[in-house]
Amino acid sequence: RIGEVCALQLRDIDLENLQLHVRHSVNRGTDDRGKYQLCEPKTKSSKRVVPIPKPLAPLIEAHISRFCKDRKPDTMLFHSPMLDDWLLPPTTIERTFRMAREKIGRPDITFHSLRATHATMLVLEGGTMRETMDDLGHTSLTVAVDSYQRVVREHHRDTVELLAYRYMPSNDPTVIRTVIDQKERQIDKLRDEVERLRKILLERDTGIPTDPDTVLPKNQNR
Repeated sequence: RIGEVCALQLRDIDLENLQLHVRHSVNRGTDDRGKYQLCEPKTKSSKRVVPIPKPLAPLIEAHISRFCKDRKPDTMLFHSPMLDDWLLPPTTIERTFRMAREKIGRPDITFHSLRATHATMLVLEGGTMRETMDDLGHTSLTVAVDSYQRVVREHHRDTVELLAYRYMPSNDPTVIRTVIDQKERQIDKLRDEVERLRKILLERDTGIPTDPDTVLPKNQNR
């Protein structure tokens, strides 16, 4: 949640154990009035510990080194440019996010879309509903299912069909063709992802932006 992002302090970031502690939220208090302040999060389950992915840890450390000169535990991870202990209003992040989405031609997405996308991808990559609830601080299974299950229906359909084929004769031509088609689609997705990563590496190595419609020769990236 955007308020939880704004409330993060250095004490909440444990890079040694790769954990992020959600302890507070930033809002205006009762009836959404007054100055922004550190408050209790939305619900009891909102207080949680979230794993930090290893590839993200160096980026967080670089951010802290650059923007958090005062390394006190209560130093804000994201703060006003004026002082390290000044709260960054959620409206500031929302404004910056709006500029970014306009720049990439996606005015339809919101900051909350990042949260929904994380939940969806977590499920698609094998995460359980319990893990999804814990990551997002949901209070009930119903909320998690209602919010995100509709996004994974196509994945669910493919999974059910693959399961059904396991119980059908393995030498049936129709079954074999169907499984081959599904495996080829999975391979195509993996190839697309590998190509995307190769382009990112090429851009970082050369400093030259690549055309997203241009397929790079494989020998340029090895």
